[in-house]
Amino acid sequence: MIQMKNMRFVGVLVLTFFFFLSSAYADQLSNQLSETKGPLHKFSRGIVYMIGSPFQVFKDVIQISAETEPFYLATWKGPTVGLATGVYDTGRQLFAGLFDLFTFYTPAGRDWKPLCAPETMIPEV
Repeated sequence: MIQMKNMRFVGVLVLTFFFFLSSAYADQLSNQLSETKGPLHKFSRGIVYMIGSPFQVFKDVIQISAETEPFYLATWKGPTVGLATGVYDTGRQLFAGLFDLFTFYTPAGRDWKPLCAPETMIPEV
């Protein structure tokens, strides 16, 4: 019984860690592991982009709320402008992930580079 709870806890920790990896970090890590980019790198980048895309909404709301001057406008500007920006970033990253996932076998004229610049999932405040 106790071991099952520990296994669940470890599983939740591993999933949480995986979900909070940023795609930029994944790109940097894969660059360090191998000098050549190829189909496996593009496929894994597509998966990371797709998993990380929904978190862009929350990140942009937090980031825009923190950057808003004067501060009393943060309660309005964060949820409205941040939500719109987050939905746009989510769609862009989701499309880039789908593109990488379905065209992983070919460089697609981009020399294995990503379709758009990778976004981090942590607000830059």
